[in-house]
Order: sequence, then structure tokens, then C-alpha cells
Amino acid sequence: MNAEKLLVILVVFAFAFTSINMLVLQGNALTKEEAIEISRNSELVRSLLEDADWYTLEVHYLNNTQVWHIMWYIHPRDAVSAFRYVVSHIIDDETGEILAEGSMSAR
Repeated sequence: MNAEKLLVILVVFAFAFTSINMLVLQGNALTKEEAIEISRNSELVRSLLEDADWYTLEVHYLNNTQVWHIMWYIHPRDAVSAFRYVVSHIIDDETGEILAEGSMSAR
């Protein structure tokens, strides 16, 4: 086998390996619903939802950093109408790990 054929085979193999690897990595990205469930299952959100009469969500995918940003606005039962807790999660798209969690109460 001459060097030219070996080089062509090597380039084709490298291209195929890279293509397969990229497809596998793309297939592991979290869906919006999976990211919400990861956030919902955090200890803080679960405890606040236990005593809530309503909540709303904001969900944003930041593709340049490959993370999900999820904001919970949770209104506890018997609270004044404008009061709510706000919980924020940053979730890694590949691992599903909560990278940051923040919370505050708002009026």
C-alpha cells in the first residue's frame, strides 16, 4: 500500500470518527422539559412548591454557553398578593448538573 492511499484512508477515518462523535454529543443535550425537571427536583424548589398556590416559569437556553437558565416565581399560600419567591438555576446542557442556584423574595 502506498503512502497516498494510506493518507486517504486516514483522512476518511478521521472524518467518520469526528462526525459520529459530534452526533453522539448532540444526542446527549438536555431537552427543555428535562432541564425543568432537574430544577423542579432541587431541594429548594420542592420545599417552596409544597406550600404554593401558584407558580410561573421562565426558561431560556443560552446556546453560546450551552446552559439552561430557569427562573421560578413561586407564590406561597396565604401570602400578600404581590409577594413571591424567586429561584434561579443555571443547568449544564451536557451533564444536567445545577451549576448555580440563587433565591430571593420579591414584592
